[in-house]
Amino acid sequence: MTLVILFSLSLLVASCGGDTESEEVVVIDSAYVTSSTYPPVPYPIQIEDDFEIKIGELFGYESFDWASFFPGDFGITTPEIIEGEGTVCTLAPDSFSVLGNSSGSCSVRYPSKNAGIEGFIFLTIKVTEG
Repeated sequence: MTLVILFSLSLLVASCGGDTESEEVVVIDSAYVTSSTYPPVPYPIQIEDDFEIKIGELFGYESFDWASFFPGDFGITTPEIIEGEGTVCTLAPDSFSVLGNSSGSCSVRYPSKNAGIEGFIFLTIKVTEG
């Protein structure tokens, strides 16, 4: 519980800095949502949860409970694969899902809006053999 309080306080201090597009990435995981009073997270955000799909599977909007991290006025748009494009992962024909092509990891960036603030969410998807 102390860790959650310290993390929340550090986010509050960081959000008072004024620049919402800072170079420092805020790292969050599932433990962040154990408090019902967590503030909107400033961007950019790195989600540290484990995301795993098999070769031939899709990682899409429905693959993750986005609302657990971002309640209220939240949205994401078409992802961009920033590492592993074309080798480990590709964008699926629907342009909103990531398709696993071969074993490895790919880094993905989602443009996002949270509580009126715009920025990016980063996550890593691990692709494994079926």
